[in-house]
Amino acid sequence: MEDTGNGMKCLDVLVTPEVDFSMTPLSVNYARWQAVDFSEPLDMDETRAMYTRPTPQAVVAGFVKPYTAWVWLVLAVCALLVVLATFIVQKAHRIPYAGRGEGEGEGESEGPGVREQRPPTTHIDKTSNSVTLSRALHWTLGCLLAQSVPWEPKGGVVRVVGGLWLLSSLILTTVYRSNLKAMLILPQISLPFTSLEELGATDIPVFVMKGSVADHVLAEAPQISTLGRIRDQATVGTDIVGVMRMLQQGETAAFGTLSSIRLLLADAFTRHGYCKLYVISKGVLPTTISIAFPKNSPLVPRINKIVLSLKAFGILQYLHENVVANASECLKPIAATTHTDLRPLELRDFYGVFSVYAGGVVLAGLVFLLEVVMSAHTQQQVKDAAVASTHEIIPRYLTTSDQ
Repeated sequence: MEDTGNGMKCLDVLVTPEVDFSMTPLSVNYARWQAVDFSEPLDMDETRAMYTRPTPQAVVAGFVKPYTAWVWLVLAVCALLVVLATFIVQKAHRIPYAGRGEGEGEGESEGPGVREQRPPTTHIDKTSNSVTLSRALHWTLGCLLAQSVPWEPKGGVVRVVGGLWLLSSLILTTVYRSNLKAMLILPQISLPFTSLEELGATDIPVFVMKGSVADHVLAEAPQISTLGRIRDQATVGTDIVGVMRMLQQGETAAFGTLSSIRLLLADAFTRHGYCKLYVISKGVLPTTISIAFPKNSPLVPRINKIVLSLKAFGILQYLHENVVANASECLKPIAATTHTDLRPLELRDFYGVFSVYAGGVVLAGLVFLLEVVMSAHTQQQVKDAAVASTHEIIPRYLTTSDQ
């Protein structure tokens, strides 16, 4: 009898005297055992789910992937604490930030025997809260981003805090660059599901072969069970060719026995040279596969003797492994079968970095506009104050002159 690809058709034919036995090994369950006779088990089998194999894709937020959200949060809190500690220590000891190359005598320069007075400049209090806090923030972020800062904090206590922060920043930035490089060289692939429990939590449709063991179990599974939840997203049918096309396009998942899945994977790998599907590692519904006969068939003892002899010498296993040899590559974990070829970077890979850059440009532009507005406002106040002072001084001068 030829392989019909459907267990129900095989059973329908076997209950009639038209055939002697099925050349298609069938999974054994209680309903089938009542309808037909089975030979000695050819092999053990189980049911697994399979789905299209994902490929590395561009990730907009890939530049933040080297650390988890919790690590980024801890890093932000630590940076804030360093800023506050530096600010508090500087203010407590009243130590200004001295820029490299800055010294005393600002506003004047000494020549050989001549003292030249520089033009008066706007006075900036280097110990004010705003200046101290802004420079503490600038120094802390500059160390973290490995950027040069033209000044440094003074004082023994704050230098200890700064040294610890410099060492931490070196470790964090080195690990970040290493992890980011590793993710680009060998990207991790996120699987839609790795177990039946995860499959039941998704909305992915599931194809189930009509009359299969999985079909019978799903129909009788309690609603609160894992298989009962999957039943709501299951579609029962017999179109294997159409299902294979939908599987490769990611339109549906499918249940199948491991023996059938290995045949499909081996054939696909032989034709294409790579794996298009992946299979979950843990199976369910363990059973055996055997040759089916009509009830009370006299051929069962004779076939059993042949099956036992072939199994004893390992011939069955040898023949089966030769047929499905290429399937072993597709049954390996995804990490072990990922192609090591470098994936060309797409424009989408830079969207995240570009968005951060654009945000920085917008923020810098807003700060610049704010400074321009505030500077104009300050200059206007100075002019108004100068005019008011002139109006007060001139009458006094005239009064003094008259006297």
